[in-house]
Amino acid sequence: MFLEFINSQWHQNFKGNEVLYDRNWIKDFVLRFGLDSLAQPTNDNIESLIKLRNLLVTMLQEYLQNEKCSEDSWKTLNKLIESTTFHQKIEITDTIKVVKQPLEIIGHG
Repeated sequence: MFLEFINSQWHQNFKGNEVLYDRNWIKDFVLRFGLDSLAQPTNDNIESLIKLRNLLVTMLQEYLQNEKCSEDSWKTLNKLIESTTFHQKIEITDTIKVVKQPLEIIGHG
């Protein structure tokens, strides 16, 4: 799934448009990976996915060149993850580990 998502940057539909805006491409993607219970993404969702994909491509390139990703990339990834209702945080010390963050209820009060 990760590779298919990353490679979507280079897969352009016949019109040369961003494939993440192609409803058929999205439908095929979610069916292929068992995510068909998810709602169709909004344009804002797609813009967020494009930002995430661009960051992941950058991180992959950094890793392939340096065998590690920049601290700025990790911080940016954590900021994107923190923008979700439920998230985990990636911490880097001597190793890379995922730390679960508490679920926050947003918009109730």
